[in-house]
Amino acid sequence: MSYNRTVYCSYCGRKGHNRRGCADKKKYIADNPDSYAARREAALAERRKNNPRRCSYCEKSGHNTRKCEVKAKDQRTLVQKLSRQRAVIMEKMIENGLGVGALIEINSSRYYDDPDTKCFLLTSINWKQSDTCDKFHMSLMQVATSHISRGQRSIDPDDGYSPIKVISPVDEEVVRQSFPLEWKIGELYDDERYFSKGCPRQYWHFDA
Repeated sequence: MSYNRTVYCSYCGRKGHNRRGCADKKKYIADNPDSYAARREAALAERRKNNPRRCSYCEKSGHNTRKCEVKAKDQRTLVQKLSRQRAVIMEKMIENGLGVGALIEINSSRYYDDPDTKCFLLTSINWKQSDTCDKFHMSLMQVATSHISRGQRSIDPDDGYSPIKVISPVDEEVVRQSFPLEWKIGELYDDERYFSKGCPRQYWHFDA
């Protein structure tokens, strides 16, 4: 089902504008200053004056999130930050031959004296969720059982977070070609994670 974005005015019935911007309504109010429509419009204007719109992102008055300069600046900062972080991720993935088709071992135990190692085939990578320098999100298929596992895994074998070991790496050139351009330059990310609709600014995401 398609969605038609054409706006229809509830006052005059014509398309291309809404009731608030209707020229016919404005003319009627100007010609009839004592009418109910004129009194209602004056009351609405007074209400807007006393209760100015507030941006849900920066929580300041006078604009909405679409025109929020703080959000626009944070979006630019985030792109720069993610591009730097992802350069590190790419370097580690290339170094380890870590790409779709790689065969890896995962120690799911956090205790090195009680290993629980299983073998998996890396089947896909969730690029939008792969933002931090030492971890990324991927889907795995457990060898011999065809069990699908999804979640965040660590590239660093020393951090104790389900560390992985590549036992059959992917060719370096194949790994290089797998990185989406938008992801590399920081423009592909989970918008809901950083700019959730209706939620105030999460300043820690945008630290330098």
